[in-house]
Amino acid sequence: MTWLTARHVKPLYDAIRVRWRRLRDAGIAAPIDDAVFHYVLVGAASLPYVNAPEARLLTGEEPTDPDWVEAHADGLVATLLPNRGAATRCRPAPGRATAATEPSVTPAAGRHLETQVLVIGGGPVGLSTALQSRRAGHRLRPRRSATRRRPTHPKASYFNVRTMELLRRLGIADAVYATALFPQGVSFYTRLRGHKLGC
Repeated sequence: MTWLTARHVKPLYDAIRVRWRRLRDAGIAAPIDDAVFHYVLVGAASLPYVNAPEARLLTGEEPTDPDWVEAHADGLVATLLPNRGAATRCRPAPGRATAATEPSVTPAAGRHLETQVLVIGGGPVGLSTALQSRRAGHRLRPRRSATRRRPTHPKASYFNVRTMELLRRLGIADAVYATALFPQGVSFYTRLRGHKLGC
């Protein structure tokens, strides 16, 4: 747990703290201590999905319905960034009677970019997110990350069952599987000195 936290969670935690502090100091963000903001965000963003059965019983709604997800996201933005007014503009979202907020993103000085979905990065996650968003009918702007550093850890070194389900739904599972590099000399055991399951 120590290695996992130091390697993968702490860099994100530190980056979020810096950005949150800037937003809070600029008077845009809610007065939440940057040391605890990571858990406020993760908890508030994930709770309806982690507790989906409870959310269904309490609200009578399906928490994975696109309109519900959008309303939840709007609520998070309104709660966490109550003074964002100058950075956003409101207009009706497709298929909804209420107004949704779309942030203005400034990719370079003097240029504005308005979009429903902004995907940064062209790796497996970014590309599949872009494909799914486009198929859902959203206006989309894919962008490469500004920093082009070499990855410090493997990218898509394996796909679990749920990932393959999503890729099948997108219609690209067979193509992804056809390009897979299968490692040589790898065996699977029940435990370190346990029964061999296969190779």
